[in-house]
Amino acid sequence: MKRWIAVAIGTLLIPAVLYAGSNAVMVVWGDVGPTMTATLTNTSRTLDNIVVTAGGTVKKNGLYPSGAYVTAETYAARFAMSTTPTVDNVGHLLAAAASVHIQGGSAVGSLKFVNAATDEVSVIHLTLEY
Repeated sequence: MKRWIAVAIGTLLIPAVLYAGSNAVMVVWGDVGPTMTATLTNTSRTLDNIVVTAGGTVKKNGLYPSGAYVTAETYAARFAMSTTPTVDNVGHLLAAAASVHIQGGSAVGSLKFVNAATDEVSVIHLTLEY
């Protein structure tokens, strides 16, 4: 279910989208791009590579993303910012069926992903926030 809401932060009223599913509620600040699907292997992939391979562009209306929603669909994945994640070692572990919201333009812009175990093929879903 998708429902528009307004969230007050101090005296500022910000439009947001409330997504409610069977197990979670997610508040999205601002505008979002399409949800993309990416397959991860033993080689790390940059955010740019994932978005372009999915047929999209990183910028929307001249803006770079300020946030990213990532869900590991099949197997666990690893992600890192400003460094390269490696299989079984470097990076934050995102378990299968888990989601994470990453905020901050520089953090999102430097995201890289890899599968979390040798020779597993992890599938992630990625939605950028502007």
